[in-house]
This record gives sequence, structure tokens and C-alpha cells, in this order.
Amino acid sequence: GVERACSLWHPEYGMIRTGEDGDWQHGVQEPGERFTENEDGTVTDNVTGLIWLQNVNQFGQRTWQQALDDVATFNLQPGQTYTDWRLPNVRELQSILDYSQRGPALPTGNPFIAMPSHDISAWTGTTKMGVEPSPFIEAYGVDLEDGSLAGYGKLDNLLYVLPVRGGR
Repeated sequence: GVERACSLWHPEYGMIRTGEDGDWQHGVQEPGERFTENEDGTVTDNVTGLIWLQNVNQFGQRTWQQALDDVATFNLQPGQTYTDWRLPNVRELQSILDYSQRGPALPTGNPFIAMPSHDISAWTGTTKMGVEPSPFIEAYGVDLEDGSLAGYGKLDNLLYVLPVRGGR
């Protein structure tokens, strides 16, 4: 459905339509079950069609380059059914969040396993302009504990790796 999302309040006129993109919030109807557990260590998001590894802690906490290497190695494992696993972009990782939840900020009853109890930021493949001395020194990470987004130094921060594939 569509929900009116006016955010500008005027004391004399009340809510005023701003004309900004956020003035209307369009969404999709959620399916009966948000996620399907595929019985092979993966989870399908029934809204986006993305397929996620089920074990949030499968690779542990890694630097950004280690995360990329881990996913590349995972794609090459003998007997691997799919070989197109990758780090999600920011929007993909944010798409699984439920901002009404905390610790983790995932929908109630989600099928992800081995979820750490704190410090559960996960890497994305989305880079951002860092500060001196070098451009593109940072990549975005999403905190699965509260849904926040931040840029992290690729070389010196350890975040979780939650590979994804597919999508609509």
C-alpha cells in the first residue's frame, strides 16, 4: 500500500506536503513468509528473491579484502552448486533489516543462524570515498544489531561476511 509520510509540521496549517520523495512511501505487500529456509545452508528472501548464506558467522570477522577472498574461495569449492556468491551492496543488505527490531535488527523468526549477540556489522561490496591519504579506502558496513550504516576502513576493521546471490 501507499502511506502518506508528511514530515513537515506547521503550527498554523498542520501537516504540509513537502513534495520530496519521502512524501509518499510506496512499499510492496510482504508475502506470508518473509524468508524460506532452503535446507542447504541458504535462505531465500521472498520479497527480493535474493539468496543469502544462512550462517552469519560462517567466515567469522574479516577485513574487507579477506571477505572478498573468502567469497571467491567459497565460489570455487568442489561440489558448490552456485558459483556467483558475492558481497551484497548496501541496499541489498539493508533490505533484510526490520528497523522496528534490535539485537538483531532482523524480522522476528528470521532463519539466520550463528548470529553473534553483539558487534554484528557485516561488510558490503559498496565502497565510499575515504579520507586522506587514499581515495576509496573505506567500504560500507551495516550493523545487523541496530540497522545503522557506516563506512569502515578496509584494512583495519573486522566485520562479518554475509554473501548473497541472485535477486529480482
